[in-house]
Amino acid sequence: MENPSQFQQTLQSALAGSEQAMSRLVALYEPHIRRAIRRRMPRQMRAKFDSADFVQMVWASTFRDPHRILDMTRHSDLVRYLTTL
Repeated sequence: MENPSQFQQTLQSALAGSEQAMSRLVALYEPHIRRAIRRRMPRQMRAKFDSADFVQMVWASTFRDPHRILDMTRHSDLVRYLTTL
């Protein structure tokens, strides 16, 4: 995201139900989540499980409990939160 106010606006719009804002968040942050999953997943598991399923679980957890991300002000905060999940 270019600046903190744009980040917050997109985040708040997504949490309010904007499909366009949610799509933007997914497009921007999914690569971060996918990399974190692949780094942590043992090779044997990679052949049996699709990392996309884990990515979807991260998003589901995030939007199920949105108050955890509502007050985030920086891109790096959200990346850290998502990759920790």
